[in-house]
Amino acid sequence: MLNYMSQNGHAEVVYLFIDGNYFGNGVKDLAVDWFGAEIEDFDYRGFGEGFKKIFYYDCLPAKTGADTDQSHDGKKEKKLAFFKMLRTIKGWHVNEGLAKYNRKQGQYQKEVDILISVDMLTHAYRKNMDKVVFIAGDQDFRPLLEAVTREGMYVELKYFPDSISEELLDAADSREPFGLDDLYRYFGQEFRSKNPLPNVSISGVVIDAQGWRHNMGGGCFNITSSMKKIECSVVDNAEIASIYLDSADSYYHLLYRISEGVWMPFSYKGDIEFLKRYFSYKCGELKWSKHYG
Repeated sequence: MLNYMSQNGHAEVVYLFIDGNYFGNGVKDLAVDWFGAEIEDFDYRGFGEGFKKIFYYDCLPAKTGADTDQSHDGKKEKKLAFFKMLRTIKGWHVNEGLAKYNRKQGQYQKEVDILISVDMLTHAYRKNMDKVVFIAGDQDFRPLLEAVTREGMYVELKYFPDSISEELLDAADSREPFGLDDLYRYFGQEFRSKNPLPNVSISGVVIDAQGWRHNMGGGCFNITSSMKKIECSVVDNAEIASIYLDSADSYYHLLYRISEGVWMPFSYKGDIEFLKRYFSYKCGELKWSKHYG
């Protein structure tokens, strides 16, 4: 949920505009990149909380050369059911463009950019909103953002780092890339159960095998006799992170030193490389080496 407050302390009226094809593909690519699995269920209701209105733009699929009439009808019915679901959510509005297909270009959309432009400029001119949040990545939207900002409207661009036009970034007042943590909470419960993230303790106490307590302000983490240090990261002759494998439950525990005597534990049962990648996403890259002892 996103909460926006204006300078006078009142809640801002914020409208969210979504290029549906861009957002849908970005969410799917993120899930595949991190978990190697496609996501079907996404909590759009929760994602839209905090916005006065949400405008979603997409198309019914065009028939491709590989489609039969039956397969194409099935794709259309699935998309229509998706649009119908979105329209049942308070504040959501779905606007449909046209999809075309040819062998050279594949499937592409028509009219979506025009629909977005007309709606966004209309609401900006009428001062229906205090702020625009726009999810898109195509350079073709640059003139739109330039026009909306000239109207005095503040525009925040949300985007996927692997699919964004630099010119579009320059046209927004502020820009914020989507990261895993931004979207994972909206992935379906079944998907999250099958593909969990490491547990992270922002504060707590690390107690080592010798009983030394490393105070972190609350909570508790024990380095037990069943845990073996297998990797570490050293910077300027000081160990700043360690990875332990617990033979009792097969959990990996990554301990990251925030400051002298203060550690942040990451715990994960699964692939150690996934744990290290998630740590890097949260805290930055480290060079790891095997620990023998």
